[in-house]
Amino acid sequence: MKNVESSYWISIGLVTTILAVAIWIVFGFIIPEMYPRILPFFLAVVVVLTATGQVLLTRAVRKDPKKFNSWYLIYKSIKMLIIMTFMLVYILVNRKNGISFLASVFVIYLTYMIFEAGALNRAARKESGN
Repeated sequence: MKNVESSYWISIGLVTTILAVAIWIVFGFIIPEMYPRILPFFLAVVVVLTATGQVLLTRAVRKDPKKFNSWYLIYKSIKMLIIMTFMLVYILVNRKNGISFLASVFVIYLTYMIFEAGALNRAARKESGN
């Protein structure tokens, strides 16, 4: 994990903590009856996927910048397929909280997508010297 700066790990921890607190507030106090019990596990899966992607893509930028775009598209496709499969299985099994789970997944995915794009952009700029 040497190839990823420590500031990234602090940032992903902060983003994850903020999301976890927001989830706790929304589903603990505002709409507790709509709480999808699998949400903490899903958040953990997304964090692991995002962190793994950052490590692999940062390594790809440093190793062969010309192949970065290909690796990025492969990674994003795999991540999206995993998340879509997760959503589909959960909604088929537990239809009661399907809408709240979909909304939560959307917010979590969007948050980490923005975070990931910023972190990768910083890593690529640093590597190119700009």
